[in-house]
Amino acid sequence: MEANSFDPDLIHAIFKLVWNKRSLEREKNEGADALDCEVGAGTTRKSRSTTANGNALKLSCEFLRMFIAGCAACGCDC
Repeated sequence: MEANSFDPDLIHAIFKLVWNKRSLEREKNEGADALDCEVGAGTTRKSRSTTANGNALKLSCEFLRMFIAGCAACGCDC
């Protein structure tokens, strides 16, 4: 019997939610910093990627599975 695994699409959706939330927080903080200092001409804003590498996503799913299985086995209250 094959062990249950996490749905990669679900994990990817969770990652994207966190990335988007952090991106909005970063923009908010950078906006406050921009008021404190004068922005020079020709400055560009760095775009941050919100895509996931397929192998990294599979590995993250496996780490989550191992964490949950380990907590269930030891009975800890993580």
